[in-house]
Formats: sequence, structure tokens, C-alpha cells
Amino acid sequence: MSPLVIPAVVELGTKLIRHFFPDTEKQKEAEAELNKLAAQGNLQLMIEEVGLAKLQLEINRQEAAHASIFVAGWRPFIGWSCGLAIFCYYVPRFIVGVYFWGKSVLVLMNTGTLAALPPMPDMGVGDLIALVTVLLGASTLRTIEKQLGVSRDSLKE
Repeated sequence: MSPLVIPAVVELGTKLIRHFFPDTEKQKEAEAELNKLAAQGNLQLMIEEVGLAKLQLEINRQEAAHASIFVAGWRPFIGWSCGLAIFCYYVPRFIVGVYFWGKSVLVLMNTGTLAALPPMPDMGVGDLIALVTVLLGASTLRTIEKQLGVSRDSLKE
């Protein structure tokens, strides 16, 4: 069961308990049992998620230890691709945006209509932050590969 569903089920269960048990003592007992069951369900979900994370870590370890560059080298490829995307997309976008912004500021200054500085154009910083965050996560995995001795450099033996 999804962790998002459990609170809704508990809320529905609480309403049903209050409807079918007019006695407040029995309501409290039934609600306590319901909360206990919900906590066990959450614990079971966490155990399953930890198990899945362990399986994924083992798959990552085996991929990183593989002799083929097509299996073990996909993380560095993603890193270089993201770096190239930053360089080819964001750097020219920033240069062109600043150039045209500066040009419009100069035109407004020369005409004397510059009441307030026009805002800088949106450079897509949110996209850049998302990309760098993902890239840093991948680089962390690369660092772990090097520390474990399963990076491509150690596979040349």
C-alpha cells in the first residue's frame, strides 16, 4: 500500500469507528488498534523500501565492476553529457541574454526614458539547478566507485 494511502485509510477507519461504536471507551480501543495496524503497515513499507534500495545498490555495484565500458562507463558518460549541455546551452544563452539586455539599457539611457532598470531576462536558472543537482548525485556515485576500486581506471589491470 502506498504511504500516501495509509493516512486516508486511517481517517476513513476513524470515521467508521465513531459511526458504529457509540461508546467512547470502545471508540478509543478501536482507534488505538487502527493506529497500531497503520504503524505496522508503515513499518512494513519502510522495510520493503530498504530492501529495494539494497537490491539497487547491489545492481549498481555489479554494473560498476563490469569490464565493459558500455556497462561501467555510463555514469561518466552522463557526467560529461551534462557538462556539455551546460556549456552548449546555458553559457551562450547567458551571453546573448546579457548582451541584448545591456543593449536595451543603453538605448533607454540614450533616449532618456530609463525610469527603472529593465529586469534581467530569465536564464533558466531553475533548470540549471535541477541539472547540477542530478549531476552532483551522479558524481557522488562516481566517487564511491573510485573509493571501492571498481572505477574504469582500476579495471585496466
